[in-house]
Amino acid sequence: MTDRVQSSLVRAVLQTLGAEITRGRKRRGLSQADLALRVGCSRNTLRAIEEGRPTVEIGLFLEAAALVGVPLMGGDPATIRDRGAQAQREVDLLPQPRTQTDIFDDF
Repeated sequence: MTDRVQSSLVRAVLQTLGAEITRGRKRRGLSQADLALRVGCSRNTLRAIEEGRPTVEIGLFLEAAALVGVPLMGGDPATIRDRGAQAQREVDLLPQPRTQTDIFDDF
């Protein structure tokens, strides 16, 4: 397996999200084992989440964040659903990418 290279922005976002999850967990008085059980992962995986490691599934990051009250996408669930619906409506209106075809101009 080759090492993936993350941009400095992605690394910063993951580390920030990990720190916010740790803060939220500690504010709620939860141990890593308690939160891991609620997220549905091992304690080692939760530790990786809190360290902001990019190898953890995004769904686990988001579940941990939601469970400890980290606001996801800057809004409440209704606002997030509205944003998703708006994005889908826009996707439906955009033209589909065309496949590149070979042009044979040997006459």
